[in-house]
Amino acid sequence: MIRTSVTRSLCAVLAGAAVLSTACVADTNVTDSGKGLPKVTVEFPEEVSPGDVATATFRITNPGPEDIVGLAITFARVGNDTPIVDGGAKNQNPAVEGVDPEPLGVDLAGVVYRFPGLEEGESTSISFDLRIPQTTGVVANSVTVGAAEEQERLIGIRLETTVG
Repeated sequence: MIRTSVTRSLCAVLAGAAVLSTACVADTNVTDSGKGLPKVTVEFPEEVSPGDVATATFRITNPGPEDIVGLAITFARVGNDTPIVDGGAKNQNPAVEGVDPEPLGVDLAGVVYRFPGLEEGESTSISFDLRIPQTTGVVANSVTVGAAEEQERLIGIRLETTVG
């Protein structure tokens, strides 16, 4: 009799813990303010030759809720890897041969590109033609994509290739 009571109590505690744990798990696709994070994928060659021009195509979807008023793509160094896109000057970057569609604006170092926003449920593709460094081994950038004016609505993705 005592054994059955203990078993029932244990089952009740475990069931309660399971319900509470699912209730406490945050949705990682939504910001603290309830706005959706963009979904981002990138297509880029796995292997290239030094000096090649390779196209990185970012596919960005705004799942909502809420529109993304202005979109930004930012390239940054990552670890000890040689960057594909490093800082430039005068709104230009020697590693960026072309961007499609043309950005609305580019920062002075040529690493932040601004584009029109995305309505909830809308998707877009943005392509960068990138000049590969004259080196061998892994080259990479950390790329953040998201709402230009809302820092909490940015998502990071690694852009990487092997130069051989």
